[in-house]
Amino acid sequence: MRVFLFLGVALLFTLALADHHEGDHHDKDDHHDHKKDHHKKGEHHGKVHHQHQNESMPCHKISHYNSKFSFDLYRQVALDHPSENIVFSPISISTAFAFLSLGAKAQTYSQIIEGIGFNTSEISEQEIHEGFHHLLVLLNDVNRELQLSGGNALFISQEYKILQTFLDEAKKLYHSEAFSTDFENDEEAKNQINGYVKKNTHGKIAELLDSVNKDAIFVLINYIYFKAKWENPFDKEWTKEGDFHVNEKKTVKVPFMSRTGFYKAAFTDEATVISIPYKGDASALFILPEIGKLSEIEQNFDKDSIHKWKKLMHKR
Repeated sequence: MRVFLFLGVALLFTLALADHHEGDHHDKDDHHDHKKDHHKKGEHHGKVHHQHQNESMPCHKISHYNSKFSFDLYRQVALDHPSENIVFSPISISTAFAFLSLGAKAQTYSQIIEGIGFNTSEISEQEIHEGFHHLLVLLNDVNRELQLSGGNALFISQEYKILQTFLDEAKKLYHSEAFSTDFENDEEAKNQINGYVKKNTHGKIAELLDSVNKDAIFVLINYIYFKAKWENPFDKEWTKEGDFHVNEKKTVKVPFMSRTGFYKAAFTDEATVISIPYKGDASALFILPEIGKLSEIEQNFDKDSIHKWKKLMHKR
């Protein structure tokens, strides 16, 4: 069966902000005295107050649209590629096209914005761009223990003039850049793009493109860099080779990490779900469907699924 590992770090970061007040409810000790209970009520009041502050943040105005687009996109890709592994960052796609929309007008602008799930009768252009700007600031916080950074760049044919207003807004709102590029010299254009990505991903993506179309008008690229340590590291001495079942007929040998510890987990009729924390206030969410349940889970996978599993999670 296909591996189902949801890698939307930025998306889950957005979801965590959206329901910040739910964060610690499942970790409370069931045995506490009256004084502790009184203290917790005070803490709860503070969290509610903090929740209202969070809801007024610019990124919250776009979180609903980003979440819906992310899950809709995943379901469609999973439907189109039923037997392949899928790895993508939904927020990267949204951010890249929102950035591109800065240079679009009229019908082209509307198609881009609606294509990434926004309803312009409900949210303004300014609110959309401010929301992405705020989200990028949060994600690229250099003071966080984990390293998470992302950005966009637009490489435009030198036959076209890049407006200064677009350059200014790109840098201000999206921390992004636009470059004049000679696509007719395809080798030079390829090296320019690959060099930019290599630099901004700390050398991890050294060759994004293996060729460039000489007739290209522009190339839009997005990169995301994520590096973190597990809160509770795995001991390499416990890594052992085992069978991984690709499907009913094919099995391959792979190294399996192993450790014993307490983790937030949920067990349902459809799947086993476990949250493994990183250092730096982030977690990886692993979903292991029961046999024959993968397609069903994927086609019903949405924000409510995440919330349902979170409510069922207990440390065990």
